[in-house]
Amino acid sequence: MTLLAVLLLGLQQQALTDAACIKCHEEAAADVKGTLHEKAGVGCVSCHGTDEIVNEKHKRTASFRPARLPHVAQVCGECHQAVFEAFKPSEHFAAASRDDGEPKHRSSCSACHEYHSTPKADRTTILKLCLPCHEKGSHEYKEGAAAFESMDRHGDSIRKLTEHVKSLASAPGIRIFDVEEAVEDARRASTRLRIAQHGLDWKRLKADAAASADGAAAAYNTLAAREESFARRFLGLGLFLGLLALSAVLIVRRARTLGAS
Repeated sequence: MTLLAVLLLGLQQQALTDAACIKCHEEAAADVKGTLHEKAGVGCVSCHGTDEIVNEKHKRTASFRPARLPHVAQVCGECHQAVFEAFKPSEHFAAASRDDGEPKHRSSCSACHEYHSTPKADRTTILKLCLPCHEKGSHEYKEGAAAFESMDRHGDSIRKLTEHVKSLASAPGIRIFDVEEAVEDARRASTRLRIAQHGLDWKRLKADAAASADGAAAAYNTLAAREESFARRFLGLGLFLGLLALSAVLIVRRARTLGAS
């Protein structure tokens, strides 16, 4: 019995730490290496929980969370709650939740961000990932591309405004504190847009991006008008001081002339 118990213990072990998982899943561990998740301390157990291993196979206990498609978004949503709430009303979430085996329905978080390497899905990458399911001529693809273009214009507006504010930060006489608030508002709007894009409500996303871009552009124009006004005042002051200096010189010369005579 003792020998049997030893043999059974050798065949069964508990995977309670990332190190225990990596013994079998070296390739997945290599994918996680260097990612934002690894840097944040998110590893195997963080997402998959713990399990018992019998004959080198998962026993799939209640504490274990396999990478089943309908579960992916919920697991990601434990940390990315705002994104998850934006994603839930989308058709992609509904399709992935069914997990009917149709390749076009594998549209959960991992479709864009992959499972373990979790790259940041830039817009060019996202549009490429749309093509296997949506043709370029489809309204889904066109609306998505148009929304991303609006978001890009919004980003350009923020960068332009930010650079202008920085260039005037040390300039005397030009009020910029309210424009700095506009920059922060635009950045917060950018964060909201990045979250909201997961809901696939392209028309609303496009409208919100355009409205925020218009606000950033208006702030930029306000700052440019103040800069122009300051330049005019500075030029006027310079001319006034120049005339004043010239008058002083003429008065001194006149006084010397009168004194000499």
